[in-house]
Amino acid sequence: MKRRGKSQRLKAGVCALAILWAASMAVPRLQAQTDAVRDPGEDTDTGHVAKIQNQDSAFSLVLEAYRQFQSYIIQHDYEAQLAAARQLPDRFARWEAIALAKKERQLRVNRLGTRLLELSATYGYARRQEEQADGVNAPSAVDPADASEKLHDFVVIAPDPQSGNAARSIPVTTLLGGRHAAPETSR
Repeated sequence: MKRRGKSQRLKAGVCALAILWAASMAVPRLQAQTDAVRDPGEDTDTGHVAKIQNQDSAFSLVLEAYRQFQSYIIQHDYEAQLAAARQLPDRFARWEAIALAKKERQLRVNRLGTRLLELSATYGYARRQEEQADGVNAPSAVDPADASEKLHDFVVIAPDPQSGNAARSIPVTTLLGGRHAAPETSR
């Protein structure tokens, strides 16, 4: 059973990398859209602002993909632990295993929240450095809710195990089990 769990995590990890790759590919597309809309007579400050805001959008997508994927793994592990705990014959052992599973889940969710805050702070610092280097002050375009909506339109291209070399497309919502609420980081 443990081996199958590692296999599922590996598959999920590959899917997460595909999602992150797709999100990173959105940056040049956003840049191309901005360049197409930009007036040739426009000053370079506006171009720098657009570049920084495109990076904000890409960061939002990557951060949201990471959050959703990690939330999915945490929830999947929690449900597996509860199912295993329900199989215990001793009532006290079952109760203790369920309590430990709940505590582990909460700790993992809190750790995820901390990681997300650290990543956001690191990006914010790098963003300020870029603003200073470019000599502009760009309003932030980091929007996790918008990134979540965009992410649900993504499709992962994966090998089809039944047909050998053929590929199939899998909606991200299938991989992540539908929409996931933001993890509760306070308690």
